[in-house]
Amino acid sequence: MDTRDAQVPDAQRAVVKLRRLALDVVRHVADGTAPRVPFAGLAESVATQRLLNDIETTARSTGPARYFPQGRTPVTEVDWERLG
Repeated sequence: MDTRDAQVPDAQRAVVKLRRLALDVVRHVADGTAPRVPFAGLAESVATQRLLNDIETTARSTGPARYFPQGRTPVTEVDWERLG
């Protein structure tokens, strides 16, 4: 999808941004063309990684959902006609 500088629909914004970044990398590696947005330097990359590590260590995650808290129990009487 080539949008040049046209406005991009919200649903496709991330894809277009990723495509542009990848194209910048390919052009820079192939012929040394400067990227539209400068690449992050080492210090900025290390600071970002440290921030991500801090977020990961403080993030609260829940365990798996328990749909059957008392465990699964066999159903002895079933109205098969009602179930369809």
